[in-house]
Amino acid sequence: MTELLRAWSPWSPADGLRWVAVGALGHVLVLVAWWLTASEEAFDAQVRWATLATAGFAIVSYADISWVLHARFSLIQRREALLPTVPIVNPPVMGSADAEGNDDRLVGGAGLGRYHRASCPMARQKDWPPLDRSVALAEGRRPCGVCAP
Repeated sequence: MTELLRAWSPWSPADGLRWVAVGALGHVLVLVAWWLTASEEAFDAQVRWATLATAGFAIVSYADISWVLHARFSLIQRREALLPTVPIVNPPVMGSADAEGNDDRLVGGAGLGRYHRASCPMARQKDWPPLDRSVALAEGRRPCGVCAP
């Protein structure tokens, strides 16, 4: 069972020990600073202990952020190993027909408040007539938020 968890976990046992050790150090600094600040009566004497508490907080933050970033980096490496990136050979050019024959003409349905490109996923397989942009705007239609014509 532990081997399965190690295979699936983005962290090694050494990463876990490092996270615990650095986090514990930061928490100890914060607690010591709190304890020493509580025994001081003058504000000027408390400032140096508040600085120590801030350093402890920074150390805890470093431990947590490095822990999460290490996992993120590990997961990115796994994704790239499993799903290699495939370069796009011929990227589509705006204003031209795509592989499915759809183009960037403007279309819109009767009584609808928005107009779309013919290649928009919201307008695909709809039998909407072509529209002129000035006519669509004169009718009070707004551009689609998906295809942004």
